[in-house]
Amino acid sequence: MNTNAYFGIMLVMILIWIHEKKNKECVAAVRLRNKKVEGDKMEAMAKQFVGKTCLVTIFGGSTVKGVLREVQDHALLLEKKGKPQIINLEFVTCIEEIPQKNKG
Repeated sequence: MNTNAYFGIMLVMILIWIHEKKNKECVAAVRLRNKKVEGDKMEAMAKQFVGKTCLVTIFGGSTVKGVLREVQDHALLLEKKGKPQIINLEFVTCIEEIPQKNKG
């Protein structure tokens, strides 16, 4: 092959590389936007548990039990035995209300 062929192949490879790089940047931007939308939905759904005793499951299977006091800025404020705990909502996989036992 002559040098013009090598130059042409290199030019095509560089253009493909630039195109792929731009495509990856676009995909990353879409994923970031989708993550924000999902986070906003999770925050809105978590607000229905404010004031209730809940069992919060965190990514990895850990659980925390307490009264959900506030949901704000993608964080939960949970009160456990009078002490506040802040949990990052991005790591929460499940929130369930614990029914109060009736004494009587």
